[in-house]
Amino acid sequence: MKFYTEAVERMRISASGNVGIGTDDPQSKLHIQTAAAPTDIYLTDGTLGTDNYGGVVRGYSVTGQGGRLQLGTLDNDIYYPALTVLQQGGNVGIGTTSPGSALDIANTSGNT
Repeated sequence: MKFYTEAVERMRISASGNVGIGTDDPQSKLHIQTAAAPTDIYLTDGTLGTDNYGGVVRGYSVTGQGGRLQLGTLDNDIYYPALTVLQQGGNVGIGTTSPGSALDIANTSGNT
């Protein structure tokens, strides 16, 4: 099953039940693909653009560094990354988007 807007395919449900947004060959139950990074999933409590608060799941890649997964929050439509996982090395960062070790915790508040 294919879904179109303005004569362009936007979403597809494959014969196996996989749902693809931005791809005509979904490889998992939900496969989201964009031509430009990042790919975001917003979980908000309002209409985008009107003081949203909520969470964001973000996937993107950095040239030469592989894929990244971030979990973050929205505060008045501003994205704040909270947790970053790097593909290369598997480093995890809390409060940093560039973790330099297996677990890198950045404290920007000055509190310990």
